Amino acid sequence: ILAAASFLEENFLPPSLLVGHSFGGTAALFAAPSLSSVRGVVTIGSPADPSDTQKFLQDSLDEIRQNGAAEVAIGGRQFMIGSKFVEDLLQKDLAGILHNFRKAILVLHAPFDKIVSIDNAKWIYQNALHPKSFVSLDDADHILSNQQDSGYVGEVIASWASRYLPDQRTRTLESSLEVVASLDPDHKYTTMIKAGAHYLTADEPIAVGGDDFGPSPYQLLSSALGACTAMTLKMYADRKKWELGEIQVHLKHDKIYADDQNDVIAKDSQQKKIDLIIRQLEFSAELTTAQRERLLEIANRCPVHRTLEKSVVIRTELKPST
Repeated sequence: ILAAASFLEENFLPPSLLVGHSFGGTAALFAAPSLSSVRGVVTIGSPADPSDTQKFLQDSLDEIRQNGAAEVAIGGRQFMIGSKFVEDLLQKDLAGILHNFRKAILVLHAPFDKIVSIDNAKWIYQNALHPKSFVSLDDADHILSNQQDSGYVGEVIASWASRYLPDQRTRTLESSLEVVASLDPDHKYTTMIKAGAHYLTADEPIAVGGDDFGPSPYQLLSSALGACTAMTLKMYADRKKWELGEIQVHLKHDKIYADDQNDVIAKDSQQKKIDLIIRQLEFSAELTTAQRERLLEIANRCPVHRTLEKSVVIRTELKPST
């Protein structure tokens, strides 16, 4: 952990949060006091009692000490455990560390964890100083094999950490126009967008060299059409007092070769390419055939649809320097 933190500090940014599962959580508690940048530690199903640690590793302790490391089965999964790691776990005074621990702690543990008893979480929580928090993981297993459990843990950590981590959006975007898109020189394609009072992130997929931290520009274009379509249909249905239930608009953008005269797909690669957006409407309520046909017509009248079908003039200019 200390080596990884040093690498991050030298090449990127020093870590602000340590999250450790099982033995990793215990190790994070040991490492955190040596890392001034760390403001909080999260443990997930982590052991606190050295005797428990020895119990988990008893079948592999001799091999670890003899070879320096060994694979250990924990919760049905294999983990490589090193001798230095074991020595730290068995010899360090976790109680003493916690009594002088000046960082926020979040303890996550399942009450019926069959690998690491909930008593370990109780011990960590009781010995830790405030600010400290505990969240029960209900019927989750030790390795969070259920995707819902692991997703829940991620959401809890993100929410809790927001109180202790610096706001990543320290730089606010401003523009005299409606929308501003900003691409930091340290990023590849990840772009921060401010639309009105709302921030969102755009990116390119990994397949084309991006980091996939947000929707692509064409996905945002399709999203605008989808949102406008749903809103237009809702406004029309409200006026007609029609019950549509949930409205879903499914979209896909593509580029196809088309005959300039007939607007049909052509196989000739010399033909001009056009943009095609496939849009499918879905309503959870039962509708008559006449209603469905009318809603198809109304969808084509949404303002964004009309803008996309018209000739759009885009005037590009350099922003005057201030």
